[in-house]
Amino acid sequence: MLSAEQKVRQKLTGEPHGEPTFQHEGDAVVRWVTGGVLPDLYVTLQTNGAITTVRCVTCHEVLGEISAHHAEAAAQQLAVMRKTHTHV
Repeated sequence: MLSAEQKVRQKLTGEPHGEPTFQHEGDAVVRWVTGGVLPDLYVTLQTNGAITTVRCVTCHEVLGEISAHHAEAAAQQLAVMRKTHTHV
């Protein structure tokens, strides 16, 4: 018999025991890039090794690729994407 917590885990992740295994990338997962004065951007992430392809959810255009190993460079690249790709 599962506890209430285990039932919730099973419903959300399919795994009632141990750590939940949430999907964290792919077409079904939308990430919001917000904050500051730049336009908000929402993207899906497609990871191929250490490189992450950033796609716009609205138009499905590839906005660019970022490296998970260089956080500062990734932040700068996302800022450029936010400045140049907006939907009205």
